[in-house]
Amino acid sequence: MAKKIVVQNEDDNDSEPRTGEFAATGSEEVQRNDGTQGLSLAQRARRALHKSMEKEEKISVDAASAELEQEDAEESGVEELEASPEVEDGEAPEIEGVEDGDFEAALAASREESKENYDKYVRAVAEFENFKKRNAKERSEMLRYAGEHLARDLLEIVDDLARACSSEVGGTAEEIQAGVRLINDRFIALLKNHQITGEEAVGEAFDPNKHEALTTVPTADYPEGVVMEQLKKAYFFKDKLLRPAQVVVSAPLPGAEASQGESVPEDSEEG
Repeated sequence: MAKKIVVQNEDDNDSEPRTGEFAATGSEEVQRNDGTQGLSLAQRARRALHKSMEKEEKISVDAASAELEQEDAEESGVEELEASPEVEDGEAPEIEGVEDGDFEAALAASREESKENYDKYVRAVAEFENFKKRNAKERSEMLRYAGEHLARDLLEIVDDLARACSSEVGGTAEEIQAGVRLINDRFIALLKNHQITGEEAVGEAFDPNKHEALTTVPTADYPEGVVMEQLKKAYFFKDKLLRPAQVVVSAPLPGAEASQGESVPEDSEEG
């Protein structure tokens, strides 16, 4: 029994399908002109099936890749539109909460507000500069006339001394001394009002930070290094020393120094 099979040549896509006849005899010869001579029918069928499956897989892979590329292009296009919406020439961009007809009014209001804010900024800078100049001037005047209040109060003492000098001499020495003491007390009270105070040094240990020793006097009435006489009092302004006190400091008697020097060897010999 003879069979006729139509087989398409896969290597030549542009040519028409070729046909070949073969007799289904015991040996099953195959007559072909596409380079498959000598192959059995089962081998040719498997070969054709394998090529068909490869084509289908390639087509499916290409289709899937094209679909993915199209989806990526669409997503990137949407993102670009959302990030920077295209605005045609002569058209105003859309602003949330502002209608198309109110855009020019909103823009004008924004410009007016910006102008007012700039004007406020310029005024604030000018006021701050004036404040700095005024503050520097007041500080300079305060430092320049820092002793004004003290000078004004001293004028009262000067007036008292002037009246005492211009008055006729009379009265006893005790009365004159009492008047001078009264002026002195007023002067001391004035200094205290301005936080200027004096400090007595007699009987205190000599302190070079606030005492100026004019001389030393050997004496047995005071221990060594003690202020025994004050010539000028020390004065402080608040906690700052205005001037040190001029004092006389006690020193040991010469005989006492010799006795102390002799007693040291005796003690050492006894030891």
